[in-house]
Amino acid sequence: MNIPGIFVREFWDISWLIWAFVLGSLIGLVIRLASNGGGTFMAPTKSFPELAAFTKDDQQRFLREASKKAFSALSFVPVLVVLAFLWVGFALAATVQKVTALPVWAVCVLPPLFGGLGFWLGGRLEAHRVRPFLKKLIDGQNGKSVA
Repeated sequence: MNIPGIFVREFWDISWLIWAFVLGSLIGLVIRLASNGGGTFMAPTKSFPELAAFTKDDQQRFLREASKKAFSALSFVPVLVVLAFLWVGFALAATVQKVTALPVWAVCVLPPLFGGLGFWLGGRLEAHRVRPFLKKLIDGQNGKSVA
């Protein structure tokens, strides 16, 4: 059996990319709606311990301003990471289904598992991107000189 060849064929099947995009978009929309209007897409407010001393309104304001300043072409990297992880999860699930006798419900665990890992990594990448801008805003708010 040529398992790597089957995986590559499944990986380049465009339908898995479409499914990954649709599922990632829906999950991202749900996360965005549940995020209390924060400025980041995937990184929750608790990812930024610097904000603990501020009220919820100030936290959201700081996050919104920092994410606007941090926006660039690199802002799409976390979304692409999620898309790639979901795509790999779908392709791996299809490959495992073809080469093993596992039931469908056992294989259906792989895409959400990979998608969850992708969202976690994407949130960490987004927090890493926004944090320097957030620190500058907080330092400016506290009266320190901003370099």
